[in-house]
Amino acid sequence: MHIREKLIRCFPVLLIGAFILANLTGCSHFGPAYLSRGRVAYNDVLTETNAEQTLAYIVKLRYGVLSTMLAVSSITANVKFDVSADVNIGVGPSNSYEGNLVPISGGVAYEDNPSITYLPVQGEKHVRGLMAPIPVDFLILLLNNNDGIDSTQFLTLLISRINRIPNRSFIPVTEGVNDNRFTRFTALVRVLRDAHVLDFVQSAENEGDYLLWIHDYVPYYDEQVSRLIDLLDITGVAADGNDIYLPLSNRLHDPTTKSVAIQTRSVQRLARIFAAAVDVPEEDRASNLTFESPSLGMVGDFIKIRRSAKRPANAVSATKYRNWWYYIDGGDPKSKISFAFFHILMATRLSETAQTLNAAPLLTVPVK
Repeated sequence: MHIREKLIRCFPVLLIGAFILANLTGCSHFGPAYLSRGRVAYNDVLTETNAEQTLAYIVKLRYGVLSTMLAVSSITANVKFDVSADVNIGVGPSNSYEGNLVPISGGVAYEDNPSITYLPVQGEKHVRGLMAPIPVDFLILLLNNNDGIDSTQFLTLLISRINRIPNRSFIPVTEGVNDNRFTRFTALVRVLRDAHVLDFVQSAENEGDYLLWIHDYVPYYDEQVSRLIDLLDITGVAADGNDIYLPLSNRLHDPTTKSVAIQTRSVQRLARIFAAAVDVPEEDRASNLTFESPSLGMVGDFIKIRRSAKRPANAVSATKYRNWWYYIDGGDPKSKISFAFFHILMATRLSETAQTLNAAPLLTVPVK
């Protein structure tokens, strides 16, 4: 009997110990479980807020408002957890509590207190990065790694001129003749690329140089190839069935060099174009609060930034400014692609600048 009574008296203590041990064992798995959830959550929020910052930059540019960009330098997630157990059990002769046992309670609580460090992106390097033309090799990589997306969109967004063919950002009000050469150029490139007879390839002789390679075009596409060569004003090259190699460069066009000269836009120029595509209120126009531009050229077909009085439900990205929500419509695939592409360009420029600004002031914000 004495042994039985001792076991009964020790049972609550043993139960408490088992409960605490179970919670501590659970905590040993807390780290990996938190990482699987926390990493995705932080990544989603970081991506969303970066896109919102990019969209706000475009909208404010339409209003002529200066906007400083912040790069997230680091995120430190400090996790604290506590284990607790509460017991209220009568201990004594068995006839004193008549089998009534007070329930045991306890639990594990954790608290996540991240510290986020922001780096203001500014200075000459940042400005030069925004103003400099986008490298031609970046355009080629973009075209070669986006199968299934109309190449017309990337060519129209990035190229301002190819040989003597302009791709005007804006159409002057006094424009007398509609110059559709760039439209014809992109249409021919699209047909030939879809037929796998035109490719942008890297030179085998000079690493870093790229070529426009036209091949296997006879007998079905020799007419389109001839039209493309004539349109680009390249002399000494004929669509006679032989492979055609045209070096790509960013220099001025010289017809005798048998090459293709490409002038690209800068990130800031694209931002100006996108700003002209923002749907601003008529009262802000009338009050001269916004910058007005002539009608957009071909690029206007690929970007629309809409406006709503309420936060839109199907927006890819949205930002609020002057009591209006400006957003990229999730049901507009062309605008989604254009904005995603611009966002990548802007993020690249921010990252490149931030790597050289470690001495700049840091803004560290603890989040409760």
